[in-house]
Amino acid sequence: MKPLLLLMTLFAASALADQKYNSHTGQWETVKPDAEIQYNPHSGKWQYADPGARPQYNANERRWDLAPPDAVQRYNPHQNEWETANPDTDLKYNPHDGSWRYVDPESELEYNAHEDKWEYPR
Repeated sequence: MKPLLLLMTLFAASALADQKYNSHTGQWETVKPDAEIQYNPHSGKWQYADPGARPQYNANERRWDLAPPDAVQRYNPHQNEWETANPDTDLKYNPHDGSWRYVDPESELEYNAHEDKWEYPR
């Protein structure tokens, strides 16, 4: 019974995130299953983002972020920075690298074996 429960738990967690290769950076990224590779012309970077994401200016950090149209600026007091995030995201802690990020409430830490690190899906 325990192996079946473990298998079901791993499958449920993997449905919330995927490992996708970014050929422009040469790195594997932990992303949501529907994330698409997109180019941000303001930062000159390719990255995975939600479908329909567009560059939004983050005036507090003086940078352009790829984000969904309904994203807002949210202050992260643990990192002392402003993030462009969906309004319904929660601030979650990653004990493996000591960082805090705004992520979807149902997001769980995922192990990225390609990069040997634990991270929340972007």
